[in-house]
Amino acid sequence: MPLYRDLAKFVFALLSLPLSNAEVERIFSMLAIVKSKLRNRMLIDTVDGIISVRYGLLYEKQTCYDYAKKLPNTVLADISSSRKYESDTDMNYEEIYEIFFNTE
Repeated sequence: MPLYRDLAKFVFALLSLPLSNAEVERIFSMLAIVKSKLRNRMLIDTVDGIISVRYGLLYEKQTCYDYAKKLPNTVLADISSSRKYESDTDMNYEEIYEIFFNTE
């Protein structure tokens, strides 16, 4: 049993707290813009996707134009087809994140 186990747990808990809640406030502001009174019937998955993309763009300091340049042609073709509504996909979230946020 470590000598300062309780102190170590306290320090880790203290260091895990954010210095401010500004980032959370930004996300809630973004949510208020995305889901307004006129757009209140959006599914949670849709809102989650929009917020994730907006936050990702903000975090990576990129624009939608930068996204389009990185996308493979197959993804661009899928966007303009009805296949985008099919539910089964072979890609997981890590692969999708890699496509959008790869900084190479």
